[in-house]
Amino acid sequence: MIKYVLTLTILISNILFCYNQTFKVGEYIKYDVLAQVPEFNISGKVGTLEAKVLAISNVDGVPAYHLYAHVYSTGAANFVYKVSDVFEAWGSTNDFSPLLLTKDAKEGDWTNYETSRFNHKERYFIYNDKRTTDEKITYDGLAFDALSLVFFMRFVDKNIGTFSIDWLEAKNVKKDIRFIIEEGPEIKTKLERGKLKTVRIYEKGKYGTDALVAKDKYNQVPLDVIIAEQKLYGLTIRVRGIIREYKDGK
Repeated sequence: MIKYVLTLTILISNILFCYNQTFKVGEYIKYDVLAQVPEFNISGKVGTLEAKVLAISNVDGVPAYHLYAHVYSTGAANFVYKVSDVFEAWGSTNDFSPLLLTKDAKEGDWTNYETSRFNHKERYFIYNDKRTTDEKITYDGLAFDALSLVFFMRFVDKNIGTFSIDWLEAKNVKKDIRFIIEEGPEIKTKLERGKLKTVRIYEKGKYGTDALVAKDKYNQVPLDVIIAEQKLYGLTIRVRGIIREYKDGK
């Protein structure tokens, strides 16, 4: 179940963002990763996600935010399926589009190192891993790989009711993944005593991504995220991230 953590989605584009906010170097967010079976009211922590903004750097002459995320299994989950995956992404400071993505994966006995370098003008990216060398993969429309909706989901324009993207998962392109944006419920978190107003952004389809994003506070970070949800033998298997710590950058 912890492996579904790896399908975190970047929801970014040059027309979907609110430009009144930017990333800050040093910003840090920490989540508990839970595995749940709602039918039996079963819920348990299986991992941790830590994400941060490392720097503002340069990729092919373009100023870019350098983002980092580490997903790792904890406690008893390490005896079932040990995971330690490190993601890094460089996204344009102008429109947040991905320029370069890397993933250093350690899952059980399996390891891999992936890179994707984007050319948005011609709509392709060059993909490499241990088995693939300089494979050119084309896409249409809005296409983004997965690092983390931890950083990016808050920039989606909340006035848009529905939008769609192509989802890049390693070298696979999944077409027309549709998302809906609406007012979310007020929820209570460990970040403060009172309830926080939220915006809900959820996926219309089989992947199950669903997030409650802080509307006014904490730089509009996702507070509660269903990363994936699948049916197995009639039961719902859900992977969920609950925010535990947030530090603003400088």
